[in-house]
Amino acid sequence: MHLADLLRKMESDGRRLAQLSDDLQDDVRRARMLPVSMVFDAFPRLIRDLAVDLGKRATLVVEGADTEVDRSVIEQIRAPLTHLLRNAIDHGLETPEGRERAGKPAEGTITLSASQRGDTLLVEVRDDGAGIDPASIRAHAVERRTLSQEAADVTNDADALRLIFRAGFSTRGVVTDLSGRGVGLDVVRDAIERLRGSVEVDSVIGESTHFSLQVPLSIASAQCVMVGVSGRTFALPISNVNRILRLTKDQTERADGRLVVPLDGDPTPISSVAEVLGLERGQEPVNGSPHPAVVLASGERKIVFVVDELIGTQTLVLKSLPAPLVRLRNISGAAVLGTGEVVGVLNAADLVRRDDPAGAWSTSFGGNVSSGEGGPDAPMILVVDDSSVTRTMVKGILETAGYRVQVAADGMQAWELLRSRPFDLLVSDVNMPEMSGFDLTEKVRSDRLLRHVPVILVTALDSMEDQAHGAEVGADAYITKGSFNDDRLIEAVRSFV
Repeated sequence: MHLADLLRKMESDGRRLAQLSDDLQDDVRRARMLPVSMVFDAFPRLIRDLAVDLGKRATLVVEGADTEVDRSVIEQIRAPLTHLLRNAIDHGLETPEGRERAGKPAEGTITLSASQRGDTLLVEVRDDGAGIDPASIRAHAVERRTLSQEAADVTNDADALRLIFRAGFSTRGVVTDLSGRGVGLDVVRDAIERLRGSVEVDSVIGESTHFSLQVPLSIASAQCVMVGVSGRTFALPISNVNRILRLTKDQTERADGRLVVPLDGDPTPISSVAEVLGLERGQEPVNGSPHPAVVLASGERKIVFVVDELIGTQTLVLKSLPAPLVRLRNISGAAVLGTGEVVGVLNAADLVRRDDPAGAWSTSFGGNVSSGEGGPDAPMILVVDDSSVTRTMVKGILETAGYRVQVAADGMQAWELLRSRPFDLLVSDVNMPEMSGFDLTEKVRSDRLLRHVPVILVTALDSMEDQAHGAEVGADAYITKGSFNDDRLIEAVRSFV
């Protein structure tokens, strides 16, 4: 009897403690919330100044500036929004004369809006400019060897527009202070995905371009769906979970040689989380045996991912990965459960993009990546970094992709190598003794015999000022180590050799 009373009291105390901790967590969360006007208020002047510099006329319309979001999110969306607004002026809006010839007002309009959708912040950037031509994007992708002609022919307009988020991708043939050096929209994509968000683009030729950014209201904690995969536990942010299914074999179909399931009238591809993560391959649904699956959504794309077990939902305190795992493919962070178990938080954008024919890890250019060191006719790449660990890692990635690689420990050694033998591409760190990557790039661009060599800077310096400096000295692409992974590096290299 006494044990029963003690148990009831313990359960009651546990419920009260849980309620108090939940209330405290809510109070802390509310204290961290700030209006997005703290970022938006600086943009009208930015638009006015850029419009004057470029000889254009533009007005900025701001909506939803009182929408509240975690202060850490506010700090990290400033740079990508600045980049999108600069692009809207530089690439999107036509000159006053061009707009009048097209039957538009001489003054262009850019709309910046914010709204809350559940536990997600939706930020939209629209302009009423010339739009983006998917055919031009496909043609440029073939010219830059980003896609083969065969892959471009079967790439639809929506997937073609997503190509603008690739590293080093730019359709601007003339180098200006704002454009043409490969510091492009991949910077925006990486910044948003570091927040476990997504970015999508839509455009109507001659009428408008529309960018949609979705980020969580808070990155300190998130409600997650816990799944079991090959004996391990992983977390999926619930903001990216479209729905949960129990699949049977008779619900699936075959389309283009792969398994799909009809969802909302569209055939949605089926994949396995275990297969994507390189674990023991998950089981496919069998007749009469329902198998758990999660429909993940990132932007407009949806993929059905089969898992071994659905464990439940849980609110987790999320931790970023430490260096050098800051940008680990398919994993956005980690969390510690009450049992002490450390679980990986899956990156929905990475998982969904893996299935995207125009995504960052597409092998549409000539099929799979070749293995082993390149042959005598393979492009020769010079890798420069004062860290032996980074040099070895980058060298291994490039040689596995079929390139020939030589390394240098600093800018001065690299400069001597560049003058002694031909290279097809230079991949360099920035902060190095003797000669920095910026100085090395500047010397390459000023040399009559070397100025044609493409330069990719890979650095921990991720501010917009540093990226602009990279463009000023002549870098063709700029990859931050916070967003570095082997596929992104190969993607950038393929753009130039």
